[in-house]
Amino acid sequence: MSKWFEKSRGLQHAVKSLQSWSDNDGRADAVEDGVIVMTSHRPEAAITLKGFMLLVAAFLVFKGAVIAYLGLPVYSEAIVMLEHGSILEQAGAFIMRPDFASQAVAGQLIQFVQ
Repeated sequence: MSKWFEKSRGLQHAVKSLQSWSDNDGRADAVEDGVIVMTSHRPEAAITLKGFMLLVAAFLVFKGAVIAYLGLPVYSEAIVMLEHGSILEQAGAFIMRPDFASQAVAGQLIQFVQ
């Protein structure tokens, strides 16, 4: 019975996982003067600055396209209706308010939409 337990893949995997975790957890670097310094390696950010800027640019193009397609008066009326809705609709209205950048994008896109 003990031989079966030793050959068990689950147990081997658990031991490897535990060893890997303990190796990463107790990582220490020795400095030239012999002092041991504990270091923790930070993982990379999930979203980079470049990715965030691309997301903001895509959102502004989307808002500009909607403003160009509907027209500023109709778009503003829709935003006013959202401002009188639930908390979630009010938050959406705050984000979707026409601003200078989205109106500038709408001005550039209006020739493609109509």
